[in-house]
This record gives sequence, C-alpha cells and structure tokens, in this order.
Amino acid sequence: MDSSTGRDEGTPPEFDEQDLYRIIHTAVKDAMVDILLTACILGISLIFVGGGILELFNASDTIEFVGVFAYILFGVILAAGGLGYLPISRA
Repeated sequence: MDSSTGRDEGTPPEFDEQDLYRIIHTAVKDAMVDILLTACILGISLIFVGGGILELFNASDTIEFVGVFAYILFGVILAAGGLGYLPISRA
C-alpha cells in the first residue's frame, strides 16, 4: 500500500470462472439463509410481543403483569437480536 495516497497498488487476485461462480453462489446462498432466519426470528418475536400485549389487557394482579412484561420483554430482546442490535451467537 502506498502510504502517501492510501491506495493499494497491488494486483488483484486472479479467479477462474468456476472459482468465481462458487464464491458468488456461496455468498448469495448465505445471504438468502440469513434473510430467511431473520424473518423467522422476527415472526417468533412478533408472536411473543403480540401475545403479551393481548394478555396485558386480561391481567388482573401484579404477578400476572410481571409475567406478561417478561413475555413482552423476551419478544423485544429476540427481535433486537434478530435485527443485529444484540450480539446473539449463531454457530
């Protein structure tokens, strides 16, 4: 790298057509799987948040409010993790 301009003056790596296809195919496949998993996580979190909000109207004493709040909080944490705002481990 040239320190005065900040540009990399090296030559780009050469890929043959099969390697390039394999790299692009893997990248697109990983992106599609990530989109699907994110949509599933958001759908599950919507069930938790929506169900908690519905149960909030039926709660009659303090312990039920605490349980419903925990239910809603779990859904919000799950959604935040699915959107990448929390570091949830994906092995």
